[in-house]
Amino acid sequence: MKTAGNVGEGMARYLEAVVVCPTYAAAFYNQGVVHSEQGRLDAATASYRRAVELLPAYAEAWCNLGVILRSQARATADTACV
Repeated sequence: MKTAGNVGEGMARYLEAVVVCPTYAAAFYNQGVVHSEQGRLDAATASYRRAVELLPAYAEAWCNLGVILRSQARATADTACV
């Protein structure tokens, strides 16, 4: 859905998917991608964390989670110097 350009509908489908199957790690991962692209990094972090909780070998989710956490750590370090 997201790749078709309809992000809102895609997110609605990902939310529906986890209602139907609460252990569907890919739906949480895709929610994280959408949240991240919208700048909603706290929501993205939560979605990626849930994806790796469900599927610990989910490399893409770990990678995206790491990118967010690293950027947040860098922002924190930058403001500590001010």
